[in-house]
Amino acid sequence: MYDNPKTVRTVVEGLLTLGVSVIVVDDGSEIAVSGLLYGLECGVITHEVNKGKGIALISGARRARELGFTHFMSVDADGQHFLDDAARVLAAHEGKNEIIIGKRDFDSVAVPKASSIGRFLGNSMVYLESGVWVSDTQSGLRIYPLSLFDEPFNSNGYEFEIESLVRHLQRGGSLRMIDIKTIYPEDRVTHFHKIRDNFKMTVLHIKLLIFRLLGVRK
Repeated sequence: MYDNPKTVRTVVEGLLTLGVSVIVVDDGSEIAVSGLLYGLECGVITHEVNKGKGIALISGARRARELGFTHFMSVDADGQHFLDDAARVLAAHEGKNEIIIGKRDFDSVAVPKASSIGRFLGNSMVYLESGVWVSDTQSGLRIYPLSLFDEPFNSNGYEFEIESLVRHLQRGGSLRMIDIKTIYPEDRVTHFHKIRDNFKMTVLHIKLLIFRLLGVRK
């Protein structure tokens, strides 16, 4: 989470009802998450400053490995994921070397044309980089195998989800998509910067494509 004080407790309470261990990564929020989660049995990792979603995921993965887990499920703290969808993604987990992604249903919500075009272009680039068509490369609800984190990554922000996915597929890892619903709460807090973060993703796509054309796996 990063500055999601209105939703993080509800998200964590819901996940705890699924019988899972929860690790909350507070990526430099202005309001300390420990006070927001008082009384809940969950682990908390605190970054003193905002480091980006990629670094937050890596921090959570490191803690999960220390606790003896082999996989972890990432869930955004802004309340955009339904609890029953998280349960369905979790139920699909079989302990394999695969990433499971909650594929959002964009047909049921009004999506700006620019976003639709951008999503298609992003999905197309991942196909060129990995040879696998992924219909939702940016969903934050997914299960990762911790073995994917054995080597360092080059990304630290939102583009991390692209890099980790492509590198996983390039190394022979499998992928499964689970259909989930889509919701964009009116008071949802997002920190995605359309210019900065899209630029970083574009640079990453160019690098990944060049690496594939050269036969280099980074």
